[in-house]
Amino acid sequence: MIDHLKRRNYKLFIDEGFAIYVGPSENQSFISHQAVAVILAEEKSFAITLRGSMPEEADAVLLPGLLPHRFLGQGHRHFFLFFDPDSEASHRLLQTHYRASNSIQRLIKAEFLQLSALLTQWVDDASARSETLQQLVQLVRAQFFSTVTLSIDPRVAAVIGYIKGEVEAELSMRVLTQRADLSESRLAHLFKAQMGMPIRKYIIWVRIKRALQAVSNGRSLTEAAYEGGFADGAHFSHTFSAMFGAAPSVVLHK
Repeated sequence: MIDHLKRRNYKLFIDEGFAIYVGPSENQSFISHQAVAVILAEEKSFAITLRGSMPEEADAVLLPGLLPHRFLGQGHRHFFLFFDPDSEASHRLLQTHYRASNSIQRLIKAEFLQLSALLTQWVDDASARSETLQQLVQLVRAQFFSTVTLSIDPRVAAVIGYIKGEVEAELSMRVLTQRADLSESRLAHLFKAQMGMPIRKYIIWVRIKRALQAVSNGRSLTEAAYEGGFADGAHFSHTFSAMFGAAPSVVLHK
């Protein structure tokens, strides 16, 4: 588990299967990320804009992976929960809440009151931060993970395991097809059908999380970029900004 805090009102936590960011956010351009996201307003509502549409004001939403959007936090702090595309939580959220493709799915904020209260306490109450974090992780896993058994084709599972274990490597399709014992076209089709995104998009998400883990362990952004399999710090920064609308130096205060 990774708990990273450098400035008041900003907080980032990374664990197996999910990540949490608490803080303000304001996207000047459209972004998209591989994770399935649950976004909750702490107090004041936020707005989200999709391409070709007007801003929608909300206090709790579900966003599927790879949906281009602009988040308008209006200067307030909000809660962002990002679930890995291969996690039980992502599949459960999409199956139980998502109704229409390429759209924002509104959620009922009242269903997340305990979660919101713990998130606020985790950031604001330093005296009980460790205990609160343990409670927060338990609640996230109980609320989003515990009721789903995810069935993944063993060939896709083998590729996912290899990607996570060799994220610093080049990860060519030739190597991945050997792991799956499938042709490139068959693997590409099967992986996208099960994970909801192309293999390359999934690799980028794994690399982003690995780089963030390295930062939390005290690495510089450049060192973290290499550990995550990026060509250099600029590549990491550009990829992160395209996903989250801000440079990692801003979010991580490095």
